[in-house]
Amino acid sequence: MTVSPPPSGARQLIRHAGTAWWLCWRAGRGQTVGHLAVAGVAGLVPTGTTWLTKLLVDGLAAGRSGAVLGWAAGLAAVGLAGAALPHLTGYLHAELSRRLDRLMQDELYAAVNRFQGLSRFENPRFLDQLRMATQATGGSLGPVTTGLFDSVRNVLTLVSLLATLLILSPVMAAVVTAAAVPVLIARVRLSRRRVTVLAGL
Repeated sequence: MTVSPPPSGARQLIRHAGTAWWLCWRAGRGQTVGHLAVAGVAGLVPTGTTWLTKLLVDGLAAGRSGAVLGWAAGLAAVGLAGAALPHLTGYLHAELSRRLDRLMQDELYAAVNRFQGLSRFENPRFLDQLRMATQATGGSLGPVTTGLFDSVRNVLTLVSLLATLLILSPVMAAVVTAAAVPVLIARVRLSRRRVTVLAGL
């Protein structure tokens, strides 16, 4: 049995995603790991809120006042985390963009210094490409890097919420899964177009 390779659009998406991950890792390992961890926690916040709300309601219905206070405190903590995480994400994204900017400029200058002679610099087409590369910054990779970390968060949210629904109501989990398929297809197509546009710049 042979396994067919992924379509060209999917291969291009995977290749560019891998390149973006590698650039982020080279630019700042701590920021990349931190950004990934924050995205993971943010992806689990909706599920944590759902479970704590369920437990709080169950505790109120059963009259367990001690447990209710604990669940209420946990729900408040998750709410505070959900409010603080976007600010932390913004900081990490800005710092990672700054480091990407420095990495890209260093790579460009190192490549230019390896050129022999001045013939390349007399070519107008090369000068145009060099000018465009000089103007490129880490912020230009913002849509790609943001999409990568957002994908991690969205996948964790989707999987954890579906697992919760499967435990509480398998029928509701099937309905939600069926309803999410068109949205997933649309997002994949939009991501492919975005990667194609960025690759052509």
